[in-house]
Amino acid sequence: MLANTSDGNARKIRRSPSSDRLLRLHSPSSRLYVVVLLPLFARSVAGFIFSGLHVVHLPLIRVFQPLMTRNSSQRLGQGHKSAMHNVPAYKFVHWPEPKLTVNATTQVMASLSHLPWKVRFSVFFLSFLLNISRRRNGSVNRRLFNFFDLKAAPTPKPLDGVKSSDVIVDNSRNLWFRLFTPTISSSSTSLLPVVIYFHGGGFSFLSASSSWYDAVCRRLSRSIPSIVVSVNYRLCPEHRFPSQYNDGFDVLKFLDLNGDVLPEIADMSRCFLAGDSAGANLAHHLAIRVCQEELRQVKVIGLVSIQPFFGGVDRTESEIRLDGAPITSVFNTDWVWEFFLPAGSDRDHEAVNVTGKNGLDISGMNFPDTIIFVGGLDPLLDRQRKYHEWLKKSGKKVELIEYPNTIHAFYFFPELPPSPHQISRVKDFVNQRFSNMK
Repeated sequence: MLANTSDGNARKIRRSPSSDRLLRLHSPSSRLYVVVLLPLFARSVAGFIFSGLHVVHLPLIRVFQPLMTRNSSQRLGQGHKSAMHNVPAYKFVHWPEPKLTVNATTQVMASLSHLPWKVRFSVFFLSFLLNISRRRNGSVNRRLFNFFDLKAAPTPKPLDGVKSSDVIVDNSRNLWFRLFTPTISSSSTSLLPVVIYFHGGGFSFLSASSSWYDAVCRRLSRSIPSIVVSVNYRLCPEHRFPSQYNDGFDVLKFLDLNGDVLPEIADMSRCFLAGDSAGANLAHHLAIRVCQEELRQVKVIGLVSIQPFFGGVDRTESEIRLDGAPITSVFNTDWVWEFFLPAGSDRDHEAVNVTGKNGLDISGMNFPDTIIFVGGLDPLLDRQRKYHEWLKKSGKKVELIEYPNTIHAFYFFPELPPSPHQISRVKDFVNQRFSNMK
């Protein structure tokens, strides 16, 4: 930097490192880091401390619990007009919530202490990111969430034994899918099953290009091996029910009419629907729709349901006992259903409570064989078990795999023992049914 001296001559002044830091702190980018990253870091540290405590006293619970969970009665007011341009205002509907006890919170947080620190960090960071990305008027701060949602580009050249490409279905609604093809011997003439995968994220977050789902689908394609079609569908609250279901079925119809977009080794007569969390909910409803509206080439012979996301007005024991768990706490799931469903609907809607009074009777349908994966630390556990029993009572062939000490979204983390086991069971399920249909 140049400065004028008393004799009128300019000479160079060397700033100290501390002054450089102060100047950088006042730059726009630095303010972003201070405003966004510092709270994220502080909250993550709180998560580590809280989740690592095996014995938590009442005063500590009262201090840390607001950092770990959100209470809708404290955070949400009545619907109001958004101050942001082109963001609609929503009316809030307050559903009754369970009374969370100190012992329940202690049990939930202490039960996560067995997880590797990297997994705890990732899970709590994702939970916090989901929370701060939801605005008070029910809209989502896409710019903030997408800033942290790392994207993976398609890989025309094989990566980890799999190459990928993106196929556009409808540009006007950003409907497309990522196609994963395993690299196999050029001399092989064996056909491969097609797995049509729907990502999770509460119908509101993440995409087929999110790095987590790129990795999950790549592992599936390589391990089974199979052709994986990972669908990118519209998200709520901008696009409510039934937009996601329509998008999913439109992709199936697109494949049915444009089979040449898949590699020659893809066997479209032996397809599997698969998904996790909200994606598993979507896959379930699409399996029903396929039964109702038969396709010409695409034949669904199996359903892979990974921690499916269902709900209902009445609370279950696992929702009460495990409320406060990351990602699928009662507050988070209630928010999703409130802004996913049509206005005026409750959680006993047929899209949410598939086993309830409004659910469809599938006993007379050719519903595909199903395998369900559940985790013992997932508040959705009881609903997933009930889904399994409902399928059995409906006369369908179904298998339930339960991992007792497993959180929601465990499949994101290959280092967790249930993750490779789950991939192995999916491989066995797909290959067995694929062979039986020859």
